[in-house]
Amino acid sequence: MRIFSKVVYFIGDKVGLMASVALFANMAIVTYSVVGRVVFSKPIGGLVDMVSVIFALTVALSMSYTEKEKGHVRMDLLIQKLPRVGKIIVHTITGLFAMLVLVAIVYMMFTYAGKTLAAHNITMTVHIPIFPFVLVMAISITFFLVAMLHNFIKAYDEWRVE
Repeated sequence: MRIFSKVVYFIGDKVGLMASVALFANMAIVTYSVVGRVVFSKPIGGLVDMVSVIFALTVALSMSYTEKEKGHVRMDLLIQKLPRVGKIIVHTITGLFAMLVLVAIVYMMFTYAGKTLAAHNITMTVHIPIFPFVLVMAISITFFLVAMLHNFIKAYDEWRVE
């Protein structure tokens, strides 16, 4: 479990850093476009395409970091009031359901990535290929699933000590 934790934390940190870089890139592009529009009357063409793609990456990349930091909204208020057995039951049901949904999402994202590659899908205005972004999103959601599995297992270790 210790090696698994180190890997999850390492990946979570690196993916979180990539999310921060993507967020900064989004802010820089929008700022540059606004200044270009106001000062030089020359906004960036295809801004919506770029911002949409980068923002989707930012969200997908930040999910595993947020899970690693246990920053997602949970039912902690309800779970804290339950007895130990109730905590374990609720945690097991909700955790397994969430991971099952994530497995389906990961499968669909990789399938969609393959379809975008085969169809050579591009954005409307600037013709950015969509495949690399969908693939990175699929991989980052996979990291989110792994981080969720890690926290799921870790909760049982913590309750066993109680």
